[in-house]
Amino acid sequence: MGVAFAPELLMALTGLSGSQLKELLATFPPEDLDDGIQLSKYMEEAGALTPYQAGHLSEGRGEGLLVGQYVVLSELGHGSMGMVYKVRHRIMGRQAALKVFTPDTDESENYNRFMREIQATAQLDHPNLIKAYEAGEHHGSYFLAMELVEGQ
Repeated sequence: MGVAFAPELLMALTGLSGSQLKELLATFPPEDLDDGIQLSKYMEEAGALTPYQAGHLSEGRGEGLLVGQYVVLSELGHGSMGMVYKVRHRIMGRQAALKVFTPDTDESENYNRFMREIQATAQLDHPNLIKAYEAGEHHGSYFLAMELVEGQ
């Protein structure tokens, strides 16, 4: 009898230590540990996963919830160049907005536009502008981590 999701993935998503995860799972019916839908629902109800994370896990798309050192918490929006997520940095614990772009090719106009946006954002430093934290590449997708400003 195993767990429907790798413990390493659950620890990364929840921020729980191995012993904390084990303690949480001890209260879950052992016969359902292989049921990904029930397990993700249970962990959401326990407050260990966000509804967005639980939905992805129940559909078997857990690996997509990790982008580099960032844990995807929810979707904030999408546009012509990609998706924007609310994320938490795995080590720093800081929440951020993460813009993710998956180019058709590295020569596409959208790719070039996204790279220009990253470079321009990195040059800006003003109290009334969102700060860029980091940019990088993860499994063929490029991302820009920025300050998260709650609101509409």
